[in-house]
Amino acid sequence: MNLKIRQTQTGYSIAYDGKEYPMSFPKNIWQAFPKGVKDIFTDNMAFMETIEMPVLLSEDTCEYNIPEPFLKSVYFKALLQHIPFSSDVDNKPAAERIKKCLKVSYQFSGPMRVPGKNFDTDERAAVLLTFGKDSMLSYALCKEIGLNPVAAAVFEGGLPVENSHRKKLIDRFNREFRANVHIIKDSTVPLGDYSHHGLKKTQFGYSNALSAYALVMLPLNSYYRARYTVLGNEQSCSDYYITKDGYRAFPVYDQSSMFTKQCDLITKAMSAGAVSTLSVIEPIHELAVMKILHSRYPKYAKYQMSCFPDDHKGGKSNRWCQHCSKCARMSIFCMALGIDLKNLGITEDMLSRDRAGLFSLFGSAKGDVSFDISGLGRDEQLFSFYLACKNGAKGYLIDRFRQTLLREAKSREDVLHKKFFGVHPSNTIPGKLLPALKSIYREELQ
Repeated sequence: MNLKIRQTQTGYSIAYDGKEYPMSFPKNIWQAFPKGVKDIFTDNMAFMETIEMPVLLSEDTCEYNIPEPFLKSVYFKALLQHIPFSSDVDNKPAAERIKKCLKVSYQFSGPMRVPGKNFDTDERAAVLLTFGKDSMLSYALCKEIGLNPVAAAVFEGGLPVENSHRKKLIDRFNREFRANVHIIKDSTVPLGDYSHHGLKKTQFGYSNALSAYALVMLPLNSYYRARYTVLGNEQSCSDYYITKDGYRAFPVYDQSSMFTKQCDLITKAMSAGAVSTLSVIEPIHELAVMKILHSRYPKYAKYQMSCFPDDHKGGKSNRWCQHCSKCARMSIFCMALGIDLKNLGITEDMLSRDRAGLFSLFGSAKGDVSFDISGLGRDEQLFSFYLACKNGAKGYLIDRFRQTLLREAKSREDVLHKKFFGVHPSNTIPGKLLPALKSIYREELQ
């Protein structure tokens, strides 16, 4: 297979099988990006976004018209780390997929190029804003601790409903806060998606989907002199389990603290040490993220959108489809914390009998996203149902919880509270930022 990459006035484009797949930035930001960095940035982004294509399409060779990316080995590590989980979900032997990956010959037009330009930076953060709880809290925290955040949202190709909802949120957000959330349009995403190529459903193809955000923010780091790229990777992103064939399986390895540190090396390497990547919410779990966001920053919390609405009919008219595992998880978090679901936009009964399959707590494998499919969120849901019971929540699934799981939750209450409302060690937050963040966490979670 052959891939051709070229730069455009607003970014770059990847050509495959007679079709162009562009990545577009705001023109003024892209034009101001230094050429020496821009060329190497394009090489590495294009390779990262297509690294899985030959494996997905059962090709042995992939030819590029660009020099060999100097970050190639970093992306390949993420690819290999993704295989145990994707293979486990697909019910395929991981060893076979690893062999396929190692068999591929990636061919380039020339030797590696390494950037040498140092960015001029100030104490400022560039935040990737998805409008999910993690990115909303990250933005709010950066604002409070004085990092003057600039935000960007990535609109991925193939998600028209999600992009439409987010565009409305961005417009409202910009008006209310006099902000300027930049929109980056990424139409390269379908290249690594099974459905775009008419293949059977698979979890394979997303090994660098989220780590790409660290690199994609670099033009904004350069333009706004932002010293930090802030990702929304919370504590449970580092969780894993052992598969039946003995591999460690990370549902979201590219969001783990281990790989966030790799992302830090990536942005440092691209900026001659000037730009660091971190997650300000790394020390806390999802339930704590929700608690802090909605109790301390309600003006930002009302914009939360934690759903993939393109996958369900209900998502067309509401940013919460109310029929996926993510909506189910967010709803029980809200009930646990006393957050009004209707004010957030969730209006259907998420505790009905037919929703049981959306909760990993009840032993279902019907999750829509990696973490829910893995079942690793079971204990957080156990604790959330317990807190929801104490808050007086009612419904079929509450009754089922009382009958089958309440005794376990009561016996483990102290351990669960310490874990999910605790402040855990951080591997990615610079020491000078940590005291202010820990002070906020402890004030809100005590």
